[in-house]
Amino acid sequence: MSLQPKGLPEIPEQTAAVARAAFPKGSLPIRVRDRLAEVFVDEPFTGTTAGVVTVSGLVGGSG
Repeated sequence: MSLQPKGLPEIPEQTAAVARAAFPKGSLPIRVRDRLAEVFVDEPFTGTTAGVVTVSGLVGGSG
């Protein structure tokens, strides 16, 4: 299995404009996504497990 690093998808500009117009002070879901977006970024983890798990599913291939 190969994991492709990717973060949250970009919000289309028109969608963002409608959300700002509908919620000028923001809303809980908008604030949560804005605050937690960096938590869902995969790039910091790309090098941590590359090549560690073998076909047998064991670390180091001892099995």
